[in-house]
Amino acid sequence: MSHSMIFPVVVPLFSAFFIFALGNKVNLLFLLFFSLSSLGSVLFLLQNTLSSGPLKYHIAGWGAPLGIDLYNDGLSMVWMVGTSVIFFLILLYSHSYWKSKEYPQKIKNAFYPLVFALWSGMNALFLSSDIFNLYVTLEVLTLTAVPMVALSNKKAAVLASLRYLIIAVTGSLLYLLGVAFLYVGWGTLDISLLTKLVTPSPLSWGALALMTIGLIAKTALFPFYFWLPPAHSQAPSPVSAILSALVIKGPYYILIRFWNTIFLNIQNPMIDYLLGFLGAIAILWGAFQALRQDRLKLLIAYSTVAQIGYLFLFFPLAINNRNIWEIAIVFALAHAFAKSALFLVAGNILCLYEKDTISQLEGSHPYLGPSFFIFGLAGLSIMGIPFSGGFVGKWNILYTAITTQQIGWILVVILGSLLSYAYILKIIKYSFSQKQWQEKKKNPITFSMNFTALLLASISFIMGFFFLSIIHLISIGSPFGE
Repeated sequence: MSHSMIFPVVVPLFSAFFIFALGNKVNLLFLLFFSLSSLGSVLFLLQNTLSSGPLKYHIAGWGAPLGIDLYNDGLSMVWMVGTSVIFFLILLYSHSYWKSKEYPQKIKNAFYPLVFALWSGMNALFLSSDIFNLYVTLEVLTLTAVPMVALSNKKAAVLASLRYLIIAVTGSLLYLLGVAFLYVGWGTLDISLLTKLVTPSPLSWGALALMTIGLIAKTALFPFYFWLPPAHSQAPSPVSAILSALVIKGPYYILIRFWNTIFLNIQNPMIDYLLGFLGAIAILWGAFQALRQDRLKLLIAYSTVAQIGYLFLFFPLAINNRNIWEIAIVFALAHAFAKSALFLVAGNILCLYEKDTISQLEGSHPYLGPSFFIFGLAGLSIMGIPFSGGFVGKWNILYTAITTQQIGWILVVILGSLLSYAYILKIIKYSFSQKQWQEKKKNPITFSMNFTALLLASISFIMGFFFLSIIHLISIGSPFGE
């Protein structure tokens, strides 16, 4: 059943073409059909993976090193399922969101094809077993995400998209130069073959440095985060949710994959500690900046900067315990679900006010009660409240830091968590306001908008109860060893 691996790439790609051709005729039924088909293709592959284990598919019958292989194991499967569920729910939310007066029909016509093309590109990224094909998929992410940032056609949004484009292209070029280094040194682009061939040498170290810098720039790790807050805050809310929850996770997935395959035997622990140090700065700087913001979407965007930092604390912690990467994936997915819910709540507020100034939230609780509840539920995972998905990640960071005597990370996690409490409660406090809201309601917040955001927030929270099932799925063909 290895041919089922092409469906998660082909189905959303063809959906993008059909939706583009339909134009103004796209309605909820079409959207449900194409999104359910794309989600179903991933679930079908999940069933085959659970029954057959890791799968490999030789495209056109030609395998590596001459041809191109697709490869699927538990690691790629977990990412695909998580991202597909988020794509599906954001698409349902967006159907109501685009009815807002702020966005004309032409924006909706551009948004849906771009989302399905991005969905296809992300699935292709998770299934690629060739380092050059990974470069191609990274470019697909860039070429679909950047136009979505500029959809509102405002000057600030266009400038934010250009800034994002520059850093994304620079990161891709650095990655591509690293690909060239590996090909010159070992004559193949296949990950499994490179894992066996790559040995310590100037070429391999150069590739490690170039590809790592390129990927962390696209992930928006400090100090390369400067493109992220403007892009996330200026983009329409469904786009912000996709960028924060999914797009920046693609390069992070590649780093995890490479760190446990191609670069496993050539790493220097100093690199891991450097990435952890940058992550620590990101946690504190991002959370502090989030606390200072007067716009809700900027607060959530800087929160993303901080949460990315936690993901890079796993690099030094995994030096003598590679299994902790499984927890890193649970943490990344919990963040993806929580952050998408937070941005969708921001979308609700924009529908109501057509602006997201935090101070204006006082007195708005008669209309935003459900949205405040969803924000708080998603915030529980961001803060790391037991027994949320975020708690699983932070608890294991603390436990591993103690057992490996890397005590410095403990203080970072505690301070970062306290700051996250502060900026989440900065918003939640308005739900208790007794002030009467005087302004006229702009656009309605529909049931589907609240329901999809609630599902995302709920999944993020309850992930702490079924994270062992996620780890079990990751163990299918796991690159993390025993």
